[in-house]
Amino acid sequence: MLATIQSWNPWLVAIALNSILGLIAAIAPKKLLTPAGLLHAWGLGVL
Repeated sequence: MLATIQSWNPWLVAIALNSILGLIAAIAPKKLLTPAGLLHAWGLGVL
């Protein structure tokens, strides 16, 4: 399993993980960030 995870493209993993976290933050009942803040957090998380 570790070999499978290491063979994934790190950029795709970063995009997928940050998209999932951003989606959770966007649908959370208490708004954590503004839409612009979510976009900036997603971009910084990918980098």
